[in-house]
This record gives sequence, structure tokens and C-alpha cells, in this order.
Amino acid sequence: MLNLLVSVLRQTFEEKVGKFQVKQEQPKALLTNFRLTVDTDVEDGYRYLEVAIYAPCNYVQVWVREAWTVIPVECLNYDGDGDATLKPGTDYDEGYTDWFLVADHDSGWTEGISRILRQYQNRITTFAQGSFYQVEEEQKFGFPESTGEEVRYSPEAMAQAVRGEDQ
Repeated sequence: MLNLLVSVLRQTFEEKVGKFQVKQEQPKALLTNFRLTVDTDVEDGYRYLEVAIYAPCNYVQVWVREAWTVIPVECLNYDGDGDATLKPGTDYDEGYTDWFLVADHDSGWTEGISRILRQYQNRITTFAQGSFYQVEEEQKFGFPESTGEEVRYSPEAMAQAVRGEDQ
């Protein structure tokens, strides 16, 4: 199934966005949001894995980050039906990590998608929107400038960013 999903994302990117986006008046990127599991013993809300595919020139970049809207369960009151309401003075925490570059290659970029989907395979539950992708203007993402050097992504760096630790 993993190879099928990677193939669908590759084909969708090639058909809906494509390479050499710097030649476009408004460069675009393909965004796919996956809903992730939430540890309901600890928190309530939503967690997401955002995967953005962007090709300024011939090389295709795959960027990832986690996003969330969560609240600790101790900040909630539950009624007899199990419905939750916020305790006074509490609110959901919304945030996201920095973007991490997973791949930057002319042909091997799909391996970056495979790698991140394998890493998250036990946490991905479904796509987060009605459609499995969105085409967005590249400037919306605020990607760091690519230096063309070795890919900066690591599972450890992503885990530290999710926990809010300095890298």
C-alpha cells in the first residue's frame, strides 16, 4: 500500500503542480495533510503530519512538519454522556514544528516520501481534509532556503521539535 500511496502523490504532483515553479508567476506546491493518532489518555484534539512537495527547478523538494490542536485531558470537564467542555481559563494549544527537508532530488524525491510515511505508518489514521491534497502558493509555506547541501531532516530533530526542545 505504501508504494501505491507514494505513486499517487507523485502522479498528482506531476499533473497538478510540476517542476520549474520559479518560471511561474505564482509558484505552487502540493500539500497533503494526514491525521495522526492522539494519545487520548493524555490529550484531546487533533495532530497532523503535513507533507509539502515543491519543485522550484528540476529538483523536487519534500518538506514535512507536524501540526496540532490539543488540550491536556485534565483541562476538560466530562458530563454523564462523555462530552467534554473546557475548564475555565483553559484553551486548546495550536502550533506546528518548523518545516524539515526530507528530500531534494531530481528523481529520488519519492524515496523521501516513502521514508516519512514508513516512519509515521503506525500514527497515520486518514487524510485530514475531504480531498487528499491541496495546491497552494509556495510563499504560504515559508520554506527555509534550500542550500543544495545534504538533507537536514532527521527523525530525532522532528521529535525534538514536536516536544519543543532546542535543536
